[in-house]
Amino acid sequence: MRYDLNLARRPFVNIAVPIAIALLIAAGIVAFSVINVSALMAAPAGEGGFEQRIDEAMANLRRIETEISATERRLSSEEAGTLGNRIRFANELIARQKLNWTRLFDRLEEITPPSVRMLQISPYSSEGGLALMLRIEESEPEAALDFVQALGASPHFGQVSLEDESPSDQESGQIWRLRVSYRNR
Repeated sequence: MRYDLNLARRPFVNIAVPIAIALLIAAGIVAFSVINVSALMAAPAGEGGFEQRIDEAMANLRRIETEISATERRLSSEEAGTLGNRIRFANELIARQKLNWTRLFDRLEEITPPSVRMLQISPYSSEGGLALMLRIEESEPEAALDFVQALGASPHFGQVSLEDESPSDQESGQIWRLRVSYRNR
């Protein structure tokens, strides 16, 4: 059995190896930095030096700024207004194509009183989504009012506005035009 006892007040610790490793790492960092700085300073100004790179970057920045201003001018012109109108028109067409006519007819059939005849159904886009213009003819007094109340009570239809219309020669009863919002789900 062997016991190593060190009874010194400050025991000896060999720190030469960690110091040597730290000095080698520091010397490597310094050498790498010196090589990079000397290569950077030795780069000729005419062949891709900093000044030329900065000039190229500034030229690109000016080109991008002119493109941005040209785009802003185009967007603020009347052409952009017509583009917005075309986009709204296309969105209306898409909304009409998404309208499930069979479901709409089924829902209207459920709530339409027998004394009300549907003359015209026209979908259109409104601010709140899809809306319908309904042209109806009533053969009994107050039937249109019952229909409007049924539309308002239905979960599929929203606000209803009622307009009076005079009948034509082919139509015998009272004609009403209704504008109603519709949830196509």
